[in-house]
Amino acid sequence: MDLYTFFIWTLIMGLVVLGAWFLYVVFVPTKEEKEHKRIQKESLEDDRVYDPETGRFFTLEEVENNERFEATKGNDLYTQEEIEKVFSYDASFPLIHNFLIENGYLTDNNEDTLDRFRDTAMANSYDGIMFARTYSITGESTLSIMELEYKVDRAYHSDLYFIGNTSLKEVRGHFLLEPISIKEGLLRLIDTSKSKIIDGWNLVAIKGEPEDVFVDDIITALPKNKWLNDQLVDESENAKVAIEVKDDQLYFKSASPIKEEELDGIISILRNLEKL
Repeated sequence: MDLYTFFIWTLIMGLVVLGAWFLYVVFVPTKEEKEHKRIQKESLEDDRVYDPETGRFFTLEEVENNERFEATKGNDLYTQEEIEKVFSYDASFPLIHNFLIENGYLTDNNEDTLDRFRDTAMANSYDGIMFARTYSITGESTLSIMELEYKVDRAYHSDLYFIGNTSLKEVRGHFLLEPISIKEGLLRLIDTSKSKIIDGWNLVAIKGEPEDVFVDDIITALPKNKWLNDQLVDESENAKVAIEVKDDQLYFKSASPIKEEELDGIISILRNLEKL
């Protein structure tokens, strides 16, 4: 085999391998996608009824017998008996609530905060917001647990998500900043008409063009780019969020439904972002 033929065959094999890798990345679900799909499937198969007034699930028998439990009011704590009886399927919400209250992050259900979030592009991508409880982290920042509703296989479904909010020092326009996977990155490289990629984040400008320096500051404050900022709190490494900046407000939403083990990271992200 002469050098020219060897070169051609090497090039062909390289293209075949690259093509196979591209198809694998684009069409084979990632670990995060598989986990999210599993959670959705389990939730859809759950025959219990969710009550938005209490933030709790009830069996059909309990609903038929009108067995209801009052929601905790304000800064009241859930008892261990309540948690074991009512939240046996997933105790994340009451455990998170109790932790926040016990650590001084008291409820602050400010309607203005909720109304502003409902007006964001992030919220409008869902079919509805049915339940919310908000906690004051600092004078400028709040952390909410909201039930976001969406449709899966023609059926409505909902999950509780962390929603963080902090006030900015000045108006910064309106844009979205979302972490992307390798798969999404490849697809974005094909179609760059609606957004652009910056250090592994997908930037979508909704109103005006955001300042590069400000966008860099946000990215540096997030755990995905912890190597850029050695002052980030370690607990934030496992928490993933999407960002929306609208005027002088910054919002973030957890990438997946609430998990008790992500709470420390979520709070540390909020504290990092409120410094902007």
